[in-house]
Amino acid sequence: MMEAYPGIENSEMFVHLRRCMEERVPHHMENMFTYPDGSQGWFELSIEPVPEGAFILSLDVTGRKRAETELKHDADIQSAINSLLRMSLTDLPLQDLLCQALDIILGIPWLSHEGRGVVFLVEDEQPEVLVMKAHRGLPEPMVMKCAQLPFGKCLCGQTASTGQVQFADRLDRRHDIVYDGMAQHGHYCVPIHIAGSVVGVFSLYMAEGHRYDEAEAAFLQAVADVLAGIIERRRALDKVLESLREKEVLLREVHHRVKNNLQVVSSLLRLQSGHVKDANALQMFRATEERVRSMALVHEQLYRSPALSSIDFGTFVREICQRLVFSYAADPAAVTLTLDVEDVDLGIDLAIPCGLVINELVTNALLHGLAGGKGKIGVSLKSHGNDYVLIISDDGTGFPRELDFRHTESLGMQLVMSLTRQLQGSISLDREEGTQWKIMFKSRE
Repeated sequence: MMEAYPGIENSEMFVHLRRCMEERVPHHMENMFTYPDGSQGWFELSIEPVPEGAFILSLDVTGRKRAETELKHDADIQSAINSLLRMSLTDLPLQDLLCQALDIILGIPWLSHEGRGVVFLVEDEQPEVLVMKAHRGLPEPMVMKCAQLPFGKCLCGQTASTGQVQFADRLDRRHDIVYDGMAQHGHYCVPIHIAGSVVGVFSLYMAEGHRYDEAEAAFLQAVADVLAGIIERRRALDKVLESLREKEVLLREVHHRVKNNLQVVSSLLRLQSGHVKDANALQMFRATEERVRSMALVHEQLYRSPALSSIDFGTFVREICQRLVFSYAADPAAVTLTLDVEDVDLGIDLAIPCGLVINELVTNALLHGLAGGKGKIGVSLKSHGNDYVLIISDDGTGFPRELDFRHTESLGMQLVMSLTRQLQGSISLDREEGTQWKIMFKSRE
């Protein structure tokens, strides 16, 4: 046998044959055979010991092996595509997404690549230039020389200009960019299309002499299509985020300008009050000024707030109450202010009317409730599920029992009733010990 088939003693089949004859037990194996034309086939060998030596049964299983290989390839392709699609749903920056995509593609075992890949994209500022956005395994000279490629230059640029897959099994005349020491390699350069336009090129470096394969090219085009979806989604998301940032800046500017305008109104009222001689009229000017300042404070808090749509109501209440005490109390040190406000964020639709209610009732306590300008004022805001309970109290002389607070000529109380309706809430009064107002309203969420 060794004379008829030189070198067979070094083959796996010969090892099994010898063991079968020595051990006198059957052996089974699969063996790949290379034909003279370079094509390959698979055979399943059964070696049985017989008295005369060994009986070998050879069965051509090339079709089965090819089917198994295709199934394995299909499974790898599906796994890679699924990984790319899952990754596309993350919120990573586009460059990170493209780098991870290259890692997934380079991890496919049956692709005869050199562990190198690159993704170029077209940017709005340079519509006819490919800009390198992600790469894996490229030597530094190549990264520098290929950082930007005009359409039509080198293999990737030709892919962009033609919109067709370009393939090379080695460095050839189409490679415009070369440098000393550049290793021989092949290429698949695949266009990335969105809405019929080339928006980038995906390039995979292959071993020198690698043969063009339709299945490989089809798979890489499918990868490029998935990359197109990733790029389109990320760019759309970036546009939305940029639009939101612009709207956030605009909204902050609106709150800032409203606050400034209200402060101008407040200053005008203060200036005008300096020319008022009547005490009642002067009090009306001061009360109106404080109401305007309370509304201005809401917009100032919204301008500072990270959320823009709600404010830290505890901070807001503390600033309002402290300002009112220093504005109206003859001796601010004689007034004890007790605040018990939960850590809640209120939107502008609740913060302004609620703030004005606090402004009116605390002002009323300072001007009319505390005997001799001394005493305690408390403000509490608690949440119970979707309900809020606002309590404003003082230990002063109490709200006059002969007055019906729901029907009074006092502008302040009329405003409180109107604001309570705006909150879609209810209001009650306890006059047993001083004065305690309870306003209940619901969250707007």
